[in-house]
Amino acid sequence: MSKRMQQRENHHGFVLLAVLVVVAAAILVATGGIFAARATTMNARAAASEQQLRDAALDGVAMAADRIASHRREILRGASPTLDTALFTRGEGLSRIEVTLEALASGEFFESESAKLDFNTASDAALDSLGGEASDEQALLADAMRAARPLASIDGAIALVGEADRARVLASLLGSLRNSNAPDGAASRDGATPALITLLTAHAREALIDNDGGPRLDLLNAFGAGENDAESQGAVASTRSLAALRAFDDTEITALEQAVKEAQDPADDSAIARELLSRGVSDTRVGEVLAACTLHVGELAPARLDVVRADERVLAAYEGLGADAASRIIDLRDTLDQQERQGVSWLLTRRVLTTEEFGMVAGRLTHRSTAWRIRVAARLVPDNSDALDAAELTTDSSKELARGPLALFDAIVDVSTTSPRLVYLRDVTLLDTARSLARVAAETSTSKSVEKDDPLLEAAQSSEFDDAQESQSATENLSTTMDFVPDLQPATLPNPLDAARTPTRSRSKATGRDVPGG
Repeated sequence: MSKRMQQRENHHGFVLLAVLVVVAAAILVATGGIFAARATTMNARAAASEQQLRDAALDGVAMAADRIASHRREILRGASPTLDTALFTRGEGLSRIEVTLEALASGEFFESESAKLDFNTASDAALDSLGGEASDEQALLADAMRAARPLASIDGAIALVGEADRARVLASLLGSLRNSNAPDGAASRDGATPALITLLTAHAREALIDNDGGPRLDLLNAFGAGENDAESQGAVASTRSLAALRAFDDTEITALEQAVKEAQDPADDSAIARELLSRGVSDTRVGEVLAACTLHVGELAPARLDVVRADERVLAAYEGLGADAASRIIDLRDTLDQQERQGVSWLLTRRVLTTEEFGMVAGRLTHRSTAWRIRVAARLVPDNSDALDAAELTTDSSKELARGPLALFDAIVDVSTTSPRLVYLRDVTLLDTARSLARVAAETSTSKSVEKDDPLLEAAQSSEFDDAQESQSATENLSTTMDFVPDLQPATLPNPLDAARTPTRSRSKATGRDVPGG
C-alpha cells in the first residue's frame, strides 16, 4: 500500500515539475515576445525620428539656398553671403527640432568654391606646390586622386584608397580629427594640416555674367569671328552686340578686335587685358572691360580663382601668381574699399602684380564666387533640455548628448542663375563618428610607434618576456596528469533580438555618401 502511494506521489511530483517547466517556458516565450515587440517599436520610432531629422535638414538646405539667392545682387558684385545661423525650429516638447547652419572644416559658415584650386584642371606642378612637404598619408591620397581624375567631388576621394588606409588619410582630406562641435582650440592641438576640401574643389565654374547679372558680351559673336555669328543667331543678336560695342571707345574696340583675332583654344580672357594695357588703357578701366566681355562661348567658363578669399597656399600654388604675390594679396585685400572689391584691377593699382604679370593671369582671376558650400544640421532638442544645469555638463561629449541626435548635410549652392541650384549634396551625419574612429586609430598607431622607439620600454618588455619563458619552461617540467584548469573558451550569449526579424534602419557610411538629385 505504501509503495503504491509513493508511486502516486512521485507521479504527482513529476506532473507538477512538468507543469512548472511548461509555465516557465511560456513565461520565457512571452518575455521574449514582449522584448521583441518593444525592440520593434523602439526601432520604428527611431527610424521615424531619423527620417524627420533628415527631412528637416533637407528643408534647411532649401531655405539656406533661397536666403543666399536673396543676396545674389551683392554676391555678384563681390560680397559674401550673410545669414543668421539659426534657420528654423519645428515641433515642440520632446520632438522639437532645431535646424541651423554649422561651421565647416575651415571654421567658416560659407566657403567660396572659387577660392579653391580646381583639382580637375590644375597642373601637377600646382598640386605639388599646394601640398608642400606632404606626409605619407597626404602623398598616398594625392596619388590616388590624381589617378582618378576627373573627380566628381573632393569629399568622396576617401573611397579611392584602400579600407585599411582610410583612417590614416581622413585627417588629410577632411581636416582636424575632432568633433564638429569641439572648441576651436582642439584643431591646433591636433596639429592637423589644412583639410584638402578647404583648398581643392571640383565644382567651381565661372558664370559668364557681369556684376549686374546680365550676360557678358560675346566678343567672338560681336566681331563675327565665331560659329555663333549674326548669320546663325539672327539680327537680334547682331543688334545687341552692336549696341554693346558702343559702350567702348575706339581704342578699346581696336584692342578687343585684336584680342579676338589672336584668340586661342582654349580661350583665355587674359588676352583682352594684354591688348588693352598695351594701348594705354587705364588700370581701372581694364578691370571694367574684363567684367563686361569675354572670349568664351556659352554660359560657363573654366573656374577662375577668387583672389579676395583664397587661402595663401592656394594663391602661392596658382599658376601666374607665386608666393611673393600671394603674400602681398593677403596683406592688402582686407584694406580694399567696396569699389575695389568689384573687380581685380586693384592687383594693378595696388602694385601687387606688374603689367606683364597681370596680363598673363587676369583672365583666370575673379573677385567673386557664385558657388558656396554650406553645412546644415537638424538636431532634436527637447524643450526640457534648456533647463539642464550647464555646470553639470562638464565635457563636450556630455553637452552634445544632451542636445540629442542630429542629421547633417553638406551642400553647394550656385546662384549664377536667378533661381538657386544645388550642384552638390552629401549626407555627412556620421562624419563625427568617422573622425572619432580615425582618432582612435591614429592614437593606437602613435602608441605602438612610441613603444617601438623607446629602448627602455623595449628592454623592460624583453625582460618580462624572458621571465615568462622561464616560468613556462618550469611549468612544463611538472607532472600534468591532473589538469584542474582546462582551456577556457569565451562564453557566448545568444541575442534574443536576432530571431525577432526586426526591421533595420538605413545607415550611411562613416565617411558620408553622395545624395542623388539636385
